[in-house]
Amino acid sequence: MAAGPSADRPALAARSGRSTRGIQRQPAAMPRPRPFGRRARIWAVLKALAGMALLFLSVRSLDWRSLPGSLAAARPGWLTLALLTVLLGIALRVLRWRVLLAHAGAVPALSAVSEAYLAGQAANILMPFRGGEVIRLGVLAAQTRISLTSGTLSVLTEKALDMLALAGLTLMLLPSLPASVTRIVPGWLLLAAGTTAGLLAVGLLATPTLYRWIRSRMAGVSGARQGLVRVLDEGALAILALRRPDVAVPAVGLTLCAWGAMIATNAVLFKAMGLPLGAEAAGLVMLLVMIGLLPAVMPGNIGPFYFFARLALEPFHVDPQLAIAYVIVLHLIVTLPPVLGGGLLLIVGRRGRVSSS
Repeated sequence: MAAGPSADRPALAARSGRSTRGIQRQPAAMPRPRPFGRRARIWAVLKALAGMALLFLSVRSLDWRSLPGSLAAARPGWLTLALLTVLLGIALRVLRWRVLLAHAGAVPALSAVSEAYLAGQAANILMPFRGGEVIRLGVLAAQTRISLTSGTLSVLTEKALDMLALAGLTLMLLPSLPASVTRIVPGWLLLAAGTTAGLLAVGLLATPTLYRWIRSRMAGVSGARQGLVRVLDEGALAILALRRPDVAVPAVGLTLCAWGAMIATNAVLFKAMGLPLGAEAAGLVMLLVMIGLLPAVMPGNIGPFYFFARLALEPFHVDPQLAIAYVIVLHLIVTLPPVLGGGLLLIVGRRGRVSSS
């Protein structure tokens, strides 16, 4: 992944009167989540109630007495393989984030990136709102010299890549799905993905010209405006990094591999639970669960996860009892590793920093 600097990078550094390493070494402030007001608390309660309603709809016809038998029928070997694909997907997403953070000079340590990423994932799972990204950036800022601007842009780039991958999966599945399922897939998903792709293209093409225009009008600024200039420099470097093959190619490749690993988790778990389903069903489970989890409604997002994963299995006429057993196991193996891993890395990292201080 290492490659020489692009032509854009030294040019931007020269115009800004700084080295790119100087931009990278600016201390990053710890982001703070917004305090919960009364309206936000009411909204959180309403979302939690909606999640509980989806959970009720998912399990209302469940035969609780036979559920332990359905869960115990899972094959340990296939379960282990499914868990390994989950860990592989997490590792690929950590590596992708590290690639997106490595544009400004010093490559952040893999341990620091892993700790920050898993802490954010654990927070997203446990909190009833999307506070994990703020925590992720906060942990990263506390352990590296990656600026808040660069970190934020890397997370936004991640989201854009995932949105494009989700739209691509939708296009692949739509021709072979029944009408009862295609009605579930919202048209705004493809519109949002197209808008995201357009904004990425415009940003990559227009950034040099726009940067020169804005930078020329900020020449000679002093005082508090210097912070704005620094943010502008860092933002331009982060966006232009995506034009470099040593950043763009690994980022796209790791995105495709990570999504492939997540779909493989669903397919391997079919084997573990004795379900005769293939890649099409695995992709549909992935698609509907990702759509259902876009709004964070409750801790663990257990209601939307159960509802949309079970909904994805209905076109394949899976026995409802076996379907809910599959969903329970899937939810456990995809949520426990980030929570346990994030907590473990935070504890180990904190002890290491205390002992070295």
